[in-house]
Amino acid sequence: MLSSWSVLGIIVAVIVAVAGFATVAALYRTRRAPGTQGTGTAFAPDQGRRQLVQRGMIALFVAALAGVVASAIDYVWPSVTGSTGGRFRVGSRQAVNSRIAAQGGKPYYDISGRFYVAEYPAQDLPAAKKAYPVPQLEAMELGLVALSQKCPHLGCTVKWCKSSGWFECPCHGSRYNAVGELERGPAPRGLDRFALREVAGEVEVDTSTTYLGPPPGTRTTDQPAKGPHCY
Repeated sequence: MLSSWSVLGIIVAVIVAVAGFATVAALYRTRRAPGTQGTGTAFAPDQGRRQLVQRGMIALFVAALAGVVASAIDYVWPSVTGSTGGRFRVGSRQAVNSRIAAQGGKPYYDISGRFYVAEYPAQDLPAAKKAYPVPQLEAMELGLVALSQKCPHLGCTVKWCKSSGWFECPCHGSRYNAVGELERGPAPRGLDRFALREVAGEVEVDTSTTYLGPPPGTRTTDQPAKGPHCY
């Protein structure tokens, strides 16, 4: 899904490109015939063609630059929510837990909603109640947590590292435990969370309701890295 900055970059690039081509077309239409007298000097055809080419190249360069700048802003702008804005049914709790178990504990990834669903250990609920607000505890009490795939640092997509058993950012090395709490790295907080509840016997993740990830130092579960890190 394109971000607002990417869309803005495309719009700006198109506007500038159209303006550039319109300018070139106008110059072409108003170009004087060879030897025509206007302001007292002859307008050489070669000179006119050079000006057309130069101005056309400048217009195209500006259009391309506008798109590049907007894309760069989209890349470096810190992620605030990472929301994709929809409700996704991922099956019953038993089905979700079975998927995670079948993958050796790897959180379930929903490609449509672009989020992870990870297990939250029941024995860690007392610690969670001291660290998280009530709306987020609803998911944890179901034994699950829905996590954004975006690193809160600069918005890169985090990957699950099988060897460490953590989420890891391939761009700048931020690392998160299996429930999305920040363990180390430049990220300003843990992974952002989405509302998760049980509706008619199915787990529903609402990505239009986003909670900012827990602040650094929040560790409600004992989940040290199991092995080597991927990034």
